[in-house]
Amino acid sequence: MQKIHRVALVGRPDTPELQAPLQRLLSVLATHGVVARIDEHLARATNLTAPTALQTIVPATQIFDDVDAVIAMGGDGTLISLARRAAEVDVPIIGINQGRLGFLTDVAAKEIETALPKLLAGEYTEERRALIDVSLTRDGTKTRARDVEEHATAVNDVVLSRGSAGSMIEMLVSIDGKPAYRLRADGLILSTPTGSTAYSMSAGGPIVSPS
Repeated sequence: MQKIHRVALVGRPDTPELQAPLQRLLSVLATHGVVARIDEHLARATNLTAPTALQTIVPATQIFDDVDAVIAMGGDGTLISLARRAAEVDVPIIGINQGRLGFLTDVAAKEIETALPKLLAGEYTEERRALIDVSLTRDGTKTRARDVEEHATAVNDVVLSRGSAGSMIEMLVSIDGKPAYRLRADGLILSTPTGSTAYSMSAGGPIVSPS
């Protein structure tokens, strides 16, 4: 794999005790001459006000510009929240685990000095994950024009729910345009392999390998 020369650095601002591991991470990046674009929210939350020549604080809207990878400091939730934007620009994400769960975050905070230099040197295997592209079309109402579409990309799952309705909803599921089955239920979960260990598993669904 290619060496990493420029990274975007993003973290969950309300993560407890984030300042110390962030300083350690910045030190490793500087030692290896890696340029870091630091999210303004992360910098503000950790009182980071004096970046070096290799480190700049940028608005969140510009964080993915011209980088080789994104470093996400937090738990799986932090990484998932970034995945949709990273997928749009085809930039890989490196997860530094600051949370309690670590299904997706590969590097523990205590391993920053040992694991990160290897990743920066290109000693890694890129793992691509399937996403779900969602398009929602509503029937016409008094307040909505017909065929108003909303689009989203899901890393874990898409949930069709009855919402506040008191009764079950009836759904027709088609695959590749061919009807598969009809059901009455509280809702339907469409899960990626990544999301199979999340909401899908809690509802009794199977765990599916990312491959």
